[in-house]
Amino acid sequence: MDIAAKKIELMDWLLHITDESKLRKIIALKSVLDKEVVAHTISGYPVDKEEYITMVKEADERISSGKYTTIEELKIEANTLEKLEKILKKYRLDKLGVPTEHKDELDKRLEAYRENPEDLLDWDALKKDW
Repeated sequence: MDIAAKKIELMDWLLHITDESKLRKIIALKSVLDKEVVAHTISGYPVDKEEYITMVKEADERISSGKYTTIEELKIEANTLEKLEKILKKYRLDKLGVPTEHKDELDKRLEAYRENPEDLLDWDALKKDW
């Protein structure tokens, strides 16, 4: 099989992918092949030098402005999340009559936290705004 046939076969396969997680992995591989990867995000996605510098600058800005979460706060949040998950499993939301859309929203929020545990609201600032 020559290179042109291999490309066509690959394009056909790509066009029929329905699993978004597979597609994200392929995109990550593409960026690895296209760029010089210098780091990976918490989620495991590759980051090139330019993206890494941007991420560091953004982190410095958050730290300078006081918009950050300490490790201790993350540990407290993680403990709280674990306790909440245990309670939810214990009482099974569906037996309590919780609507499906509420369960879906909780699942979405838990997944978002797992993917980016640093992306938290500042509770004190939120209370002041409220």
